[in-house]
Amino acid sequence: MEAEALDQGMSEPDNFWRTWALAIIASRTGHSERSDRLFEELEQFYVAGDAFQLAEVCAARGQTNEAFRWLDQALEERDPGITHARVSTHLRSLYDDPRWDTLTGKLGL
Repeated sequence: MEAEALDQGMSEPDNFWRTWALAIIASRTGHSERSDRLFEELEQFYVAGDAFQLAEVCAARGQTNEAFRWLDQALEERDPGITHARVSTHLRSLYDDPRWDTLTGKLGL
């Protein structure tokens, strides 16, 4: 379903969200170099309030330490996205890490 996912991602009108989606899709479909370039683009245009989404991309890419670094930043910045930590499917890879319970404990989740 790679083609469908790419079509869906490309149809997103907002550049940030399009890049976010395409970075995750690229990673999950084995296009790590493309995912790397898209993530670098996200980091360049990062503003307060986007840390949670960058954490999602890192988690989807298997970059656990980076994902937690962005989650900690999201928590520090009071990024509203952090309230979705327990329901974001992109963060599932973090559940077995001891830092997950610490993070969700801080959030009261």
